Amino acid sequence: MEWGRRYPEKRDMFGTAFGRWIYEDPTPYNSYGNGAAMRVSPIGYVSPGGQNWDIYLEAKKSAECSHSHPEGIRGAQFIAIAVNELLYLPQEIAPGAVLESCSYSYKNFDSTHGTNLPKKGEFDMTCQGCVPLAVYLFLHSQSFEEAIRRAVFYGGDSDTLAAIVGSLAGAYFDIPDDMVNKARSYLPKEITDVIDKFDGKFVKGNYLINPTYANFHENEERAGREGLYKKKER
Repeated sequence: MEWGRRYPEKRDMFGTAFGRWIYEDPTPYNSYGNGAAMRVSPIGYVSPGGQNWDIYLEAKKSAECSHSHPEGIRGAQFIAIAVNELLYLPQEIAPGAVLESCSYSYKNFDSTHGTNLPKKGEFDMTCQGCVPLAVYLFLHSQSFEEAIRRAVFYGGDSDTLAAIVGSLAGAYFDIPDDMVNKARSYLPKEITDVIDKFDGKFVKGNYLINPTYANFHENEERAGREGLYKKKER
């Protein structure tokens, strides 16, 4: 909210209700919009696999300050858990775990044919429409770039859809350096500083930092010996 208010000229980039929440009335407005799922992915990085209850609670907090409808909260919780699974589970089983979770959370989800999903070009801003679609597009991609392209070319609410797909794909695939650098070039320093601080605590190069040992970050030798870094073999 603080950042949003620093850039009032960008208000038109937000949905009407969320813009009102930022600039006028920051109280929950019972939304089940896909913005709750779009912004939650960092929570998936900060808890090692298996501590799902903590992730559920933190994802709920991140959503309910604005998107307080149960579907908005559920969408945020699912994406946070999915990101965590894609980060910490072995590569060969992580997509299957996400598929199983999506099939449980969204009963009509069809990962093979994409039935019961928003149609191409359909503008669906809901979590219950956009989240299963994001999973479908991720599961049918072989790289980060392909996943983003699939989301953009699918149409509809493609910017938010691509952000959610990117959350999943970025947790599983390597992100090309040129794409990272290009994206960073559009951001003000105050935002890249926060990104660098987050990466320094939870991510380093091609490694994930086990948050259990994050206090040992300054001691590289001890960190390596005690399991601070978990190789991200993607």
